Amino acid sequence: MRASILIPCILAFSMLSAGCASPSSSTPDTGASSALDTGVSAQVDSGHPDSGEGVGAADASQPDGGEILQDGGSLRPGNITFLWSFPGSQTCAQVGAPAAAIHIGLIGARGAEQLDSNGWYWCTIAGTDGISLTNFAGGDYTYTVDAYDAARTAKSYAAHGALTVDGDVQVDVTLAAVP
Repeated sequence: MRASILIPCILAFSMLSAGCASPSSSTPDTGASSALDTGVSAQVDSGHPDSGEGVGAADASQPDGGEILQDGGSLRPGNITFLWSFPGSQTCAQVGAPAAAIHIGLIGARGAEQLDSNGWYWCTIAGTDGISLTNFAGGDYTYTVDAYDAARTAKSYAAHGALTVDGDVQVDVTLAAVP
């Protein structure tokens, strides 16, 4: 099973046509090698120790990878794009150091999803305050998005919510200051 993370550049265009610049890393430095340290697009084999099962794993019991609903329909697999902002529509650059790193937690019907880099990403990646996570089974998920300083020791902003994957979904998240 393969999973990939694609960094959105301009959502209406593909990364190739948008001409995104490749960052040196899309995940906060943890002192250890990460599957995403190679740049804008990363592919991870399920045998890689950082990949984890569940990322990109569709429900193999259904031909389209979706869950069976009680009405006999199914939900389509898709990608989840998180775009975040801060109070007053501030960007990562405007908030600065207190929001250098973002941690995403995602829980679906089968429990916590194992995200690449354990859910840690830079606040801004390739000019976008957000990230696209790819290849999720159709269904309901809950999420947390938390902003930390670069050392990942002080949480400064947080948000949570729910989403349904039925094809690709975009989640606009406004993080609130943590008291």
